[in-house]
Amino acid sequence: MAGDGYITIIEENGEYIIGLKCKDAELVMEFARCLEVVTCSKPSFRKRHSGFYIAEGYSKTLCELLVKPLDIEKLKQYIEYSEETITSFLRAFFDSEGYVVKDRRIYVYNTDLGLLNYVKELLLKLKIEVTGPHLVVKKGTSIYDRKRGKHTI
Repeated sequence: MAGDGYITIIEENGEYIIGLKCKDAELVMEFARCLEVVTCSKPSFRKRHSGFYIAEGYSKTLCELLVKPLDIEKLKQYIEYSEETITSFLRAFFDSEGYVVKDRRIYVYNTDLGLLNYVKELLLKLKIEVTGPHLVVKKGTSIYDRKRGKHTI
């Protein structure tokens, strides 16, 4: 899954967990609402002492659809179902992967070039001016991930 979402598959007992963990309560509640609609069951929702909100639900079909690496071609029909689904996808993506600077420009960082190009395509469909993607860190370079508090390559 893109952004702060995750999938956990526990094959021993057949559990397929799809979840979102972030500090934006509104985003996590919206995720939980959408997950309930798609799975027809109420997901769990909780707040951790660390300030993170978590929503989790169960769906083998959804987990198989969203497992990494993301298959954009499979997902297009759902993301591009309507302008509302496109804007909801973009909002969630930028909420977890993007930030705004003082001059009101929006930046997004992600290691999946195909996903970045797809996001660009969606923005252009909505007549939003966009540049990039631009290479910031060369492959194999160690970078510090502030979200996770560790270095990654």
